[in-house]
Amino acid sequence: MMDRSVWISPRLSSGEERLKEELSHALVNPEATTELRGYLEDCFRRLLTTLEFVPEGGGRVLELGANPYFFTMLLKRFRRYELELANFFGGRGENVQTVHNGRTGESHEFRYREFNIEEDEFPYGEGHFDGVIYCEILEHLVRDPIAVFAEIHRVLKPGGWLLITTPNVARRQNVTRLARGLNMYDPYSGYGPYGRHNREYTAAELRELVEGSGFQLEKLATRDLHPCSQRSKLLALLLGPESGYNLYALARRGSEFHWYYPDWLFRSGLPRARVRDPFIRVGVNDAVQLGAGWWGLERWADGPMRWTSGRAEALVRARGGERVLRLLVWGGPEERGSEARLSLGIVGTGKSAFPARIVPTDEWSWVEFQLSSPLRAGEVRRALEASTFVPRAVMTSGDGRELGVGFRQLEIA
Repeated sequence: MMDRSVWISPRLSSGEERLKEELSHALVNPEATTELRGYLEDCFRRLLTTLEFVPEGGGRVLELGANPYFFTMLLKRFRRYELELANFFGGRGENVQTVHNGRTGESHEFRYREFNIEEDEFPYGEGHFDGVIYCEILEHLVRDPIAVFAEIHRVLKPGGWLLITTPNVARRQNVTRLARGLNMYDPYSGYGPYGRHNREYTAAELRELVEGSGFQLEKLATRDLHPCSQRSKLLALLLGPESGYNLYALARRGSEFHWYYPDWLFRSGLPRARVRDPFIRVGVNDAVQLGAGWWGLERWADGPMRWTSGRAEALVRARGGERVLRLLVWGGPEERGSEARLSLGIVGTGKSAFPARIVPTDEWSWVEFQLSSPLRAGEVRRALEASTFVPRAVMTSGDGRELGVGFRQLEIA
């Protein structure tokens, strides 16, 4: 259930005013004082609201995009977590930045890891964190938001929490701008492609990405943190509770991550393959561990599946020593009229490495290939070569695709 929009008074309490004033003097880059104080003035109410969504407790928490450390300082004051920080300025490695308070003369060092969350594996072990703070970053990504969710899932402990905040593209301010013939897109940034909002999300889209990729959503809310006119409040009654300015989502790590790429997220092919598992399961990691030669994902009543074409590539990561490759496949409908056959090849050789196996047409079956030598650790590419049929040639179906065999799972052991 979506929390209803909440208007928060633009007036700050005396304590909040003192806190904002204190933060306005604690600057990571005093040369950019005007810009940093302008940013704090705009985001302070959002930072306080974000803090409300951070669970109480202890343990290790990763704050992504910690610079300029305003929220980091709030976390240190009002929560009891052991913080680890991450940023990206174009480099890699471990670095430190100093926040200097020009009023008190105090300085604080913030150590952080620098890496690109879309492109790099996070430099932490599996299950390292109790929580991850992923605030005001999602809208800046340019390539693959799902890869970020995958790494967050990996470094979280089972049941660990994830807090996401991001602007709501369906906010009333955007609706009214479009109605007036004005543009709603973010301008270009002098800081490069990551300096602007490249893709904002609706509440429904954020929910779908979080739940579809293997997290359990606990709370999803919109908040209006800027002064709202009476007319804006009346418009909210018409547009509903999902028209607030900001989105806040609190989720828990589920047991298994799903590389979930809905059709609305990409229009020109998926990002690069990310092969990290010794198995492929359709609906879980097939989007990033299948190569050329596959038809699209189909969701059947008994589970998701894909068809191969005559030749289809599959990629797994061997731990080393595996000697068996097993596939859960289906030969197609009985009307196919001839036995479905499947053989296993090595990508790049142009020939089969194993004799063909017969794949039953009446049920899903495991087909096994014994490897002549144990696999070496690392990425393994195999070609599945299948006899083909065209459904409309043998059935009343209008499906004119040339299909090989149905596929649901591959594993090595």
